[in-house]
Amino acid sequence: MIADVIIPARGCDGWSAVGHAVTLSRMSRARAVYVSTDDDGVAGLADVAGATGVFRRPAGLSGGCDAAVELALRQMRVSEMGTNVPDIVLMVQCSCRTLTTEDIDACISALEAGNCESVFSAAPFSGYVWAESGNQVVPVNHPGRVRLRKVDCDTQWIETGGVYGFRVDEFLRTGSRFCGRTLAVPAKEADHG
Repeated sequence: MIADVIIPARGCDGWSAVGHAVTLSRMSRARAVYVSTDDDGVAGLADVAGATGVFRRPAGLSGGCDAAVELALRQMRVSEMGTNVPDIVLMVQCSCRTLTTEDIDACISALEAGNCESVFSAAPFSGYVWAESGNQVVPVNHPGRVRLRKVDCDTQWIETGGVYGFRVDEFLRTGSRFCGRTLAVPAKEADHG
């Protein structure tokens, strides 16, 4: 299967973040690494770092929210990556400080295995979560009054924000990076529990 990387980047992401993400992505098994930006400085940095190409996105699709990222990916129509459209796209976030090439490759491998249509890099978590409710906190993932041992808690997953991957056909059909069956792929350097 052919896998390409897309790195969405804003002007405030800077060289260290963009350059680092491009470098790690180029070291992965991905065929090509593209940067999507509306910023001239980021476009230049992506070229210097060795990105395969830069997609210029409209300013209206450059907000900080995740929905804008998915709209930008859809706006690119993925097929603009060339005549050999990839089977898999990995969206690599340059803001993730724990990103590794191994995380990118692990997400590619999980999608190649054929057991899912989308993946994300994640850290296992088996702690206790509380949420504010009025003037107190209430348990979210545990009974609260009856304290469970951590080893008896179900493992949950926290997104690292580093890598999201999906099969192109499913993404184009649904418009969401979480399309079809989704799996959490344990990140190499992230552990929250």
